[in-house]
Amino acid sequence: MKRRTFLWSLPMTAALSAQTDPTSPPLFRFGVIADCQFADIPDHEEWNRRFRLSPAKLKEAVADLNTRDLAFVVNLGDTIDKILASFDVVLPIFATLKAPVRHALGNHDYDVADGERSAVPGKLGLTRGYYSWRAPGW
Repeated sequence: MKRRTFLWSLPMTAALSAQTDPTSPPLFRFGVIADCQFADIPDHEEWNRRFRLSPAKLKEAVADLNTRDLAFVVNLGDTIDKILASFDVVLPIFATLKAPVRHALGNHDYDVADGERSAVPGKLGLTRGYYSWRAPGW
């Protein structure tokens, strides 16, 4: 099994294993956002990357998630690409989520200038690069 396939299967596997009685309601619901990768830089045509469209797409995703009853939203990382100040554009959009947001750090988040890498966790309100939290029943 490829690593990507395995990682994609983890949330579903956890959800299925936690649901012992399929007729019972779920313990909780959560949303997922991944790979926003915002940067105010030109498009990368070869990779079909449209960096500047990210804020509008994120607003659309947040609007949809805000219509749902969620315990939390997980941002799986790669929130920005290349420019540390890009956090200042997308984090206010994340702040409009009705559910608490839990940020993870991605490799693109650290694709900033060498001297700025240590500031990345703090931009997301993290004191270190990892953490955990509890959800109802988990």
